[in-house]
Amino acid sequence: MSAEVSHPCRIGYCTNVHAGRTLAETKAQLEKHATAIQQQVASGGCLNIGLWLSAEAAEELDSPPAVTSFEQWLAARCLRVFTINGFPYGDFHGPVVKHRVYEPSWADDRRLNYTLALARILVGLVQEGEHAGISTLPLGWPGPPCSSVDRATAVMQLRTTARELNRLAAETGRLIHLDIEPEPGCIFSTSKDLCTFYHELLLRGVAETEEHIIRRHIRACHDVCHAAVMFESQREAIDRYAAAGITIGKVQVSSALDIRVPADEGQRRQVLDALRPFAEDRYLHQTSIMRNGEQSFVEDLPAALSQSPTAHEEHWRIHYHVPVSRAGLGSLGTTQSAITECLQRLPAIAVRDLEIETYTWGVLPEQQRPPSIASGITGEIEWLRAELARLDIAYEAPK
Repeated sequence: MSAEVSHPCRIGYCTNVHAGRTLAETKAQLEKHATAIQQQVASGGCLNIGLWLSAEAAEELDSPPAVTSFEQWLAARCLRVFTINGFPYGDFHGPVVKHRVYEPSWADDRRLNYTLALARILVGLVQEGEHAGISTLPLGWPGPPCSSVDRATAVMQLRTTARELNRLAAETGRLIHLDIEPEPGCIFSTSKDLCTFYHELLLRGVAETEEHIIRRHIRACHDVCHAAVMFESQREAIDRYAAAGITIGKVQVSSALDIRVPADEGQRRQVLDALRPFAEDRYLHQTSIMRNGEQSFVEDLPAALSQSPTAHEEHWRIHYHVPVSRAGLGSLGTTQSAITECLQRLPAIAVRDLEIETYTWGVLPEQQRPPSIASGITGEIEWLRAELARLDIAYEAPK
């Protein structure tokens, strides 16, 4: 049976996979990697990119002349920005990122100012009449080592953001929305957390006019990997947003590690030994463990690996964005099937923007790395196109 959406899906990849604190460094990375991908998957047309800019790079770009110059630079290379990733604020490729990616929180003025700068940049990079999203963190991390997050302040700043985005839409004819992205271990780990916050805090006490503005401009970013790590059904998460009246601004197409750990001590050791090379130092790899129907959460993979053995079989899911084109990595499994489950719900909710977000190419165990980042991302785009075609879901051809 043919699956129809109101508009064909737009496919692109997130450039947070590339290092770059300054605008010059960002452009150098796009020149090196994105142009190579464009030549492979969008010959004769433009490649969609989900742009990531650090706060430093965004400050450099935050003026109409600078945005115009950058748009022309992108166009000359057949690169088109269709969304922005506004989650990592600072250096996302330093030796140790871990919890730093969750700061500053939405209770901090720096997060508000950074996001509004991204919005001003984005209106200059998309066409009049277009909708485009900026994904952002789910308020922040709930405790140490991060600073505490005052939720009342965060609510106030999100409402301010919605009003500013509404003003920009009226002035420019370009609708920019902020897409809050639940992530394991954060203040919002699941779709349920975000829906509860949205209704009990964000919309509490607002007038009908302001509620309309908030619903229009504050949306959800559904990250497939994040939901899978929390053992959320993709279908149930997507349907929960719909029931709550929260629009999904974009889907981040991503995949997690998915491991069955046997009860037998020798077999368990063998499986966990295969997993140890993924316990790297740069990023936080939150781990959910299902045991006898009970779910537990470990903040980072090294801590999970150091736990004492149990007498029960366990099901581990690890927040490690692995290539979406891979159903397995050696003896280890992935949650690739969750991507398919998510895609199958697209016709019901008319989500248009699909942003592939695999940022871990540089920290994958060496035997799992492709010859180049460009070849790895090219394989992901080709896999996603084939999967959409198999499901009979339309997507835009490069143009």
